[in-house]
Amino acid sequence: MARLTNDKYYKDHELLFLLWYSIQNLFSVLTPTQQQAIHDFCLPTANITKNELLDYREYISKLRPSLPHKAGRALKWMYSIYLVANERAGKDEAKFRAIINYFRHENQKKIMQGKRRIRVSSIRQPQIDIERLGRALIELEYQRAKLKH
Repeated sequence: MARLTNDKYYKDHELLFLLWYSIQNLFSVLTPTQQQAIHDFCLPTANITKNELLDYREYISKLRPSLPHKAGRALKWMYSIYLVANERAGKDEAKFRAIINYFRHENQKKIMQGKRRIRVSSIRQPQIDIERLGRALIELEYQRAKLKH
């Protein structure tokens, strides 16, 4: 397998940064664990300099030696789906998104609502959104209080 050069690592980061903020749904083709490997190794949401990114790569590769391989496999799968969707859809954005949705990783539980099957997939955020979590906990407590009365 070809060694990941610093230039390739930086270009992957730049492309992932662009994809995260433009076609975030593409990440749903990966399992949550694969998504986290990409976040942990490639930092797709970080707007940092090349030198900062390369310093981080050196640090995280020593801390978690298997992470580059895990992230690389996930990237390869995600890129292959992106290329297939791009080739088949041409300039039709709706078709492109439909192809991505076809390949998305789904929760293994079958969820039925009436006669319809609901498809569930996730896009993992790199860090916990404390504000969103706080709102969810407040809402949960509000619902519990409503049930008690």
